[in-house]
Amino acid sequence: MFLVQNVFSNTRFTSGHGPSKLDYVFTSEENLIDEVHSEVPLGKSDHVVLTWFIFVDRSEQYDEQNKKFNFCKGNYDSITTALNKVNWQTEFTGKSAEEMWIFFKDLILQMIKLHVPYRSVHRRKQTCPWISVRTAENEIAK
Repeated sequence: MFLVQNVFSNTRFTSGHGPSKLDYVFTSEENLIDEVHSEVPLGKSDHVVLTWFIFVDRSEQYDEQNKKFNFCKGNYDSITTALNKVNWQTEFTGKSAEEMWIFFKDLILQMIKLHVPYRSVHRRKQTCPWISVRTAENEIAK
């Protein structure tokens, strides 16, 4: 794994000394971070505040979070029929416990994908995570 340095400007300014670069943002991929900005220091600090944008591909994660199996509506009769058709003696002969487990697990996952429908998971967008329902009610009461 290699590290990519993303800060190219000076980040520390003290009187009597030249500016220097003491702060870094390292990443394991190129082009993961874009637009590193130096902001004003906080309080009396001689270090600037760094802000940046990071590229995150959430498309695959988003789809997986919004689709879940609806086990309540699974067709368990079809799963049972398919599992009864398997010749377990033949399938498990000469295999280690690990190999038998992998075969069984893969078969069950395949049955779930074939016979259990998906359901959508709707998440409520919270625009201000620091405001709860209780906080909002208190503001309205004022």
